[in-house]
Amino acid sequence: MAMYQLRLIDSTGRIAAVQRFSALTDEEALSNARERVKSSAQLKDFDLWQGERCVHAASRMAGKKKPGR
Repeated sequence: MAMYQLRLIDSTGRIAAVQRFSALTDEEALSNARERVKSSAQLKDFDLWQGERCVHAASRMAGKKKPGR
């Protein structure tokens, strides 16, 4: 089993919580992370890391204006 770090992102795009858990595969870890986000109305996205490797990056800039526009 591998250890994963989940950074839960709230509706303002900020990290609301950090959780660590183990999973057999990246797919299992992604499924676990998605369920955790779906279970809370305050959470909108997540970053998922396995060590120094990014498995999933939140899209914090989606729907936001770029500077200077």
